[in-house]
Amino acid sequence: MEGKAILREQQKDFISRLKRGNLLPYKEKYVFGEYVTISRDAIASIVDSLEILKADDDSFSSSTVAQNIFKNRIARHAISLVYGDLLVEVNPDKNIVNDYLVLALRESRRFRIIVKICTGNISDTKWVFYADDLGQNQMVFCLYSPDNISLDAQHITVVFAGFNCSEYLLYGRETFPLSLSVNDLLYAGGLRPYLSSMLLETNDYLERANFCNSKGDYRGAVYCYNKILESHSRDYKTYLLRAIAYWRLGEEKKALEDLDRAIELNPNYELAYHWRGFVKYNLKDYQGAIVDFSEEIRVNPMSAYAYYRRALAYEKAKNLLKAFEDYLQVIRLNRNLYQAFYNCGNVRYELGDKEGALADYQQALKLNPSLAKAYYNIGKVYRDLGDNERAVANYQKAIELLPSYAKAHYNLALIYMERGEYRMALHYYEKACEFAPDLVQAKHNKKLLLEYLEAGEKNNVIPLREYKVRKEKEEKVAEKGEKVEEKEKKPKEQDFPTDPWDTRN
Repeated sequence: MEGKAILREQQKDFISRLKRGNLLPYKEKYVFGEYVTISRDAIASIVDSLEILKADDDSFSSSTVAQNIFKNRIARHAISLVYGDLLVEVNPDKNIVNDYLVLALRESRRFRIIVKICTGNISDTKWVFYADDLGQNQMVFCLYSPDNISLDAQHITVVFAGFNCSEYLLYGRETFPLSLSVNDLLYAGGLRPYLSSMLLETNDYLERANFCNSKGDYRGAVYCYNKILESHSRDYKTYLLRAIAYWRLGEEKKALEDLDRAIELNPNYELAYHWRGFVKYNLKDYQGAIVDFSEEIRVNPMSAYAYYRRALAYEKAKNLLKAFEDYLQVIRLNRNLYQAFYNCGNVRYELGDKEGALADYQQALKLNPSLAKAYYNIGKVYRDLGDNERAVANYQKAIELLPSYAKAHYNLALIYMERGEYRMALHYYEKACEFAPDLVQAKHNKKLLLEYLEAGEKNNVIPLREYKVRKEKEEKVAEKGEKVEEKEKKPKEQDFPTDPWDTRN
């Protein structure tokens, strides 16, 4: 941190004046003073607000908790007078019973400051911080009061004892907790200029990174994130952003390293768990993805997207029952996600619940009427249930929405084949082959049907199914002959279709 030596010298002078009782008082809002005197009226107002909280919170039955809350309110009030334009409290409801506050910059919630206030003799005062305190916050800000902080006090003096950066405090340290004295801090008068310059620099690089991302210049975005991390190595949100840029560059290993680091710095950072699970899923590490999405759910049990992603991973891991449970939970949390209904329908279908699958697909279409895949799958269900008329209608609707839907063309061809409407079947086989040249069954059926129709124009041939059986026998004989003559030409298994007349698909 630039100017650190100057701030240390200023801190020495501050400590000397603190012991002599010769400090600079706070006089004007948002203008630095080394101490603030909180009046009886302000104390009474804080006490009144605590009485309201006490009526709604059983935790106030503990005197320690009540004292922590009161001390935090005193600290917050003092900080708001001097830094209220720059800093704001983070998650006040979650931290209400702790012996600290967490602040962030108003213009950037990325930079966190943990605040603790202590009382007593300044020579003996120690501010105690644990590994998580420093790991999850970029700075410590220490306040001190020579007074007894009590509800009936006539006034309370709060001194801004100093601050320091977490990365400096953590450097080379292996044991915790860490006890800081006033001598370990930097002069509080340097806090505002430091935060202001840091904010300007960080915002500049963030804006440049956003511009690079918008232009697809992910390498440029990585450069900007690197510059931010040079001065803010514990900024877990920047590690996440850099991980996303690495992912877009196809550098999955680096992306995972950054996500690991973000989670190490903030074990409750749900977005990092989500992205790490997403990267692992795309790398086909489905079990690893399940673990990460489960951690995201631990942090935020109301995250529908975490359950959705975990359901996808369970499907890939062939655990359909777990996937089904997660899709149901997604639907409970958010009934507007058509993807959840659609995928739930797929799982129901695989589990044999075709009526349930039908209901899910129909609900997905209510939310997204242009979902061609849902119409296709409804067609499959009706086909299985023996209702070919509805199957045809839904396949045709799928094609109307997505003309290149090769599987829908193919399944329509199968139905028309069964009906004996061979010209219609040929039309849909041709469409299937046009849009999916590698669809072997469609090519095979089309060829066989063309031969049959050509033979039928010359004379009345045997029924199509019997013709098909005969042709297969002829092909097997030809295949054996080819193997005798050219043994080295062994076709691959996938070159041969399964039963092309099997209507299951």
